[in-house]
Amino acid sequence: MTRVKNKIKGHLYYNGISLPSHTSHWSNNFISSLKSIPIDNGPAKDYLFLLIEELQQHRSRLLITLKKIKHYINLYNFNNIINNLLTIPGIGFKSAVTLFSEIMDMRRFKNFDNLKSYIGLVPSTHSSGDHNIVKGITKRRNAYLRYVIIESAWVAIRKDPVLLQSYNTLVSKMKKQQAIIRIARKLLSRIRFVWLNNHPYNYGLVDIR
Repeated sequence: MTRVKNKIKGHLYYNGISLPSHTSHWSNNFISSLKSIPIDNGPAKDYLFLLIEELQQHRSRLLITLKKIKHYINLYNFNNIINNLLTIPGIGFKSAVTLFSEIMDMRRFKNFDNLKSYIGLVPSTHSSGDHNIVKGITKRRNAYLRYVIIESAWVAIRKDPVLLQSYNTLVSKMKKQQAIIRIARKLLSRIRFVWLNNHPYNYGLVDIR
């Protein structure tokens, strides 16, 4: 869906048309309104209509897929785990389902370090003689989970005051991308706690001293 949206924006831009800045959420009404955009009749308009049709097909498939996922969550009684994950800041339904489907049983990780390593939120190191050089995060990862955790961390700092405070402290010492990786690790620790203890997320208090 994102690729098709980018194609639509690129096609309109090429034809001298810019979308309004508030179009981050593409509702059904907004997508339908794209058909009335004044663009030259002929190939340009036909291509726009084909892209809109493709986007609507993807949206329809997504809705069907989400309904089926919800059906199986209810069928196999996974509601409790999913509902607890949904209480964590930054975790939406698709993120919760991705976490659950990729991990299934949190107890298979002996400790938090094992979980971080599996997801790929540990530093990459290089040994040279007597020296160990610490680089960025490792390339070994579960691509789905690392993406979900990092993207969720960006959302979490807007919702959880404690994580936001930690992020603000970190960005005073390092780049934003490095800081968000550390926030992602904190968020992953909270996910693990909620999962293992079968308990909703508790928001902490900000230290205002």
